[in-house]
Amino acid sequence: MSLQPSTRRFSKRPVPSLAALAAVREAFVEWLAGVTTSEDRVEDLSVVISELGANAVRGTPEGAEPASVSAWVEDGLLVLEVANRVEEITVPDADWDFEDPLRTGGRGLLLVSAFVDDVHVDVEDDVLIIRCTTRL
Repeated sequence: MSLQPSTRRFSKRPVPSLAALAAVREAFVEWLAGVTTSEDRVEDLSVVISELGANAVRGTPEGAEPASVSAWVEDGLLVLEVANRVEEITVPDADWDFEDPLRTGGRGLLLVSAFVDDVHVDVEDDVLIIRCTTRL
């Protein structure tokens, strides 16, 4: 599939609230439908943007720059990036039991990883960046 330059990038969108996330997700789904013909991939990646976007909005300190979402196609891969300012980063214990139904939180990245090929988490200058890649 040969993409036009305008369809290669879902420009960075601010996500200042959970209510705003719905509009960003809708725009992303519309853009993604022009990138792939697979309705299943569009649905799967809609879940990814919803999960990561909601976590980013909830994790952004009050008064900070809003969370953001962007995506692009590079070398046949879709790259989806969600970023937000953070005050403190806590990394779950590597031995966390993801199968334990009674544990609190921590299922978001597990869910996301089921729909994409790779999830990379990084922190740069108090900005948490989650970058997912997947084949189209």
